[in-house]
Amino acid sequence: MFGTPPARVRGEVTAAFAELDRRLDALDARIANGESVEDVYEDVLAVCAWIHGQWVRIHPFVDHNGSTARLLTVAVGLRYGIPLQLPGKPRSQLPTDGLVVDYNLAAGNQMSGDDHLMKLFLHDLVEETLRQATTATAAEGSAIPVEGRFDSAADASAE
Repeated sequence: MFGTPPARVRGEVTAAFAELDRRLDALDARIANGESVEDVYEDVLAVCAWIHGQWVRIHPFVDHNGSTARLLTVAVGLRYGIPLQLPGKPRSQLPTDGLVVDYNLAAGNQMSGDDHLMKLFLHDLVEETLRQATTATAAEGSAIPVEGRFDSAADASAE
């Protein structure tokens, strides 16, 4: 059996959201103190991986736990302007093109408490998304700035 026993789900979900709030407050404080999203980028990905892992480990629903975990992950990324285009369903059993780490493997590892592969997957996913966007805009003759690529979206979300 995986997931939290039903009698403990409410407490585990409450604790996870309290911890998420604490982690987001810490990131927001760093940004308010002058750090850029580029400065906190790795820590944002760590929080994204952590909340995804917490949700799949708690497993509070009969179905759609993975979808909810991906939604929470994308929401945290968007808060800081980081594009996380996580795979939906149906997912291929083959690795995603251009990525070293596969989502299915990373999510599976999280069931045993290891968020490291998910963080690596998210990092690869962002880099591949930006690489594809850069390639597409270069073909169209426009450019995407690489430095400060997340700053304007995070500045808007901080207001």
